[in-house]
Amino acid sequence: MDRKKLDIKQIEDKSARQETFSKRRNGLLKKAKELAVLCDVDIEGIWEEIFKAALHEPYLGIFNSWTGTDCCHNWYGVSCDPETQRVADINLRGESEDPIFRKAHRTGYMTGTISPAICKLTRLSSLTIADWKGISGTIPPCIASLPFLRIIDLIGNQLTGEIPADIGRLSRLSVLNVADNQISGTIPKVTHQPIVSNASRSPIQQNFRYFRGGVGWGGVEKNTYINKIK
Repeated sequence: MDRKKLDIKQIEDKSARQETFSKRRNGLLKKAKELAVLCDVDIEGIWEEIFKAALHEPYLGIFNSWTGTDCCHNWYGVSCDPETQRVADINLRGESEDPIFRKAHRTGYMTGTISPAICKLTRLSSLTIADWKGISGTIPPCIASLPFLRIIDLIGNQLTGEIPADIGRLSRLSVLNVADNQISGTIPKVTHQPIVSNASRSPIQQNFRYFRGGVGWGGVEKNTYINKIK
């Protein structure tokens, strides 16, 4: 029996559209991973498609420059190590002095989730996905397996769940900023250094009200707080 070609039209109902997008997105990510295995393709070569598919930025065209295979040149917010030519930094901020924001006369707004595909970037040292207001979901647990990570800045989103328990084992990690989210649970134990001499951008009450255990006040009180303790 011959297959009929179906006309593809936009779903008018907003809730149905979001539900369909979520289902199709998950299928897309699964198929991409299967394709990488079947065709013996290093998934780092297609990480950006998986990562980008999990996010939606409708106003500024943040991902318009993410084309071609050379992510080390002219990709917005992406920098590579000059020696290894591997992705080292992802710096995507929804509030910035960058010309793309000034031209649009607005701050950024992005929805979606942070895909575990980010963990395929094994040389990543800095991950900043901050102040986008609408990014939800959890922090991928596999982020704790990236040995070169120094900075994790996810401030100003709608992230939920817990901070990955093993994140405290990252020996190079010096900045962890998850303020202004809905993170809860236990503050991970830091095995390589005490949590001192940091800078918190939000009131203590706001940062720590969802947490339990992990850090004693002897360590917390040595931090520098830009906002007053409430």
